[in-house]
Amino acid sequence: MVFALMNTPSNSIPASAICAFSLPDIEASMNGAFYEKFADAKTSAQYWAQQDNYSDPHLASCASDPSKLSVRSLNFMRMHPIMYQSVNAWDHHNNVTQPHNAIPLYSRTNSGF
Repeated sequence: MVFALMNTPSNSIPASAICAFSLPDIEASMNGAFYEKFADAKTSAQYWAQQDNYSDPHLASCASDPSKLSVRSLNFMRMHPIMYQSVNAWDHHNNVTQPHNAIPLYSRTNSGF
């Protein structure tokens, strides 16, 4: 299990939460596809879409020598900071992972941790 402390941005109502994630769910997300940001040439509207054409080896794998990563791999990392599949939160009440709507282990509003 990985525990994460999350806070709202400083320009919003203060709130904090502690969430739990399972390592297999994190690994499944990291080994999957990425999001890529696109811009519509006619409207200049920007949107994110799934990008399956990632570098080889997959960026989630550990490099034996990170200093020898190719420029192509480094550029891909820079342009694809978001994984396509989100990590499901651990629902401690039901002892299972739940998509996006799991209740945090602990949360507090009008105060930060």
